[in-house]
Amino acid sequence: MGPSDSERCSVRGNFFCLFLFAIIGTSADVVNAQYLRHGTITHADGMATIVTNDPRPLRQAVEAMREEYGALIDYEEPAFSNSQDLLDATDPSWRAANPHASGVFGIAGKPFTSRITEPGTNPAGLSLALARVVDDYNKSGNPGRFAVLQEAGNRFSVVPAQRLNTSGDYVKTKPILDTTIQVRAGVWSADQLLSTISEALTASTGQSVVIGSFPMNLVAQTQVKISVSGDRSARSVLMSLSKAASSSLVWTVLWDPNDRAFFLNLNVATRNSLDDGGKPHVSVLKLD
Repeated sequence: MGPSDSERCSVRGNFFCLFLFAIIGTSADVVNAQYLRHGTITHADGMATIVTNDPRPLRQAVEAMREEYGALIDYEEPAFSNSQDLLDATDPSWRAANPHASGVFGIAGKPFTSRITEPGTNPAGLSLALARVVDDYNKSGNPGRFAVLQEAGNRFSVVPAQRLNTSGDYVKTKPILDTTIQVRAGVWSADQLLSTISEALTASTGQSVVIGSFPMNLVAQTQVKISVSGDRSARSVLMSLSKAASSSLVWTVLWDPNDRAFFLNLNVATRNSLDDGGKPHVSVLKLD
């Protein structure tokens, strides 16, 4: 799925799970108890307040806005490397017994709040709201600095703009999905296309890019027509895949500082609402 503890277990297998949890021990449990499972959005007087508390608070804000406003918002992060951006989640007793081992690290996000004018569901309002959220985040002292790209219609990309290098200086960073890859014309199965994206990005950037979680049935049923051979950004190839699918897809690109790899995760786009009886309802979206 991605670079969380349980996600790495799904990739590495049971032996790695046992090893990982031995390293993390109880220290990660103490840290995780502070986090919110989901970001929250409350509404009053034409304003919305977004509250998150997660190792990746901006991602949590993006996910909350996706589901609240029914927008296609993708999230990409940089390769965090500075110790200020990383959280040591290693169990102290394991580290004491293994003083020369690197241990396990996560992203050092902290609580984040942003207050925005209610955007509605139109692209112009969502663009302004996202820009405000990202600007607030960039001033919050949380890891990384980000920017908003407006793609087509209701699709936006929240992408990295700067990160701290190992010397503690902010440097520009290129979103990995900006990387151009060569895709031949033809009809592709979606899983074949995802594998090609992963392999091409890894070869082009020298950074390992792993396909994490994705809706297996939807991907298995999707065929993607590429009309013209040539170089395209990896992001645009993913957008072609989303357009071809029966439901819209959104994605996150997460950096794992332990594996030193990016994980690309895809999810079906949904919107949360209340039905006529006041009960929570989740709608699957097709917006592209």
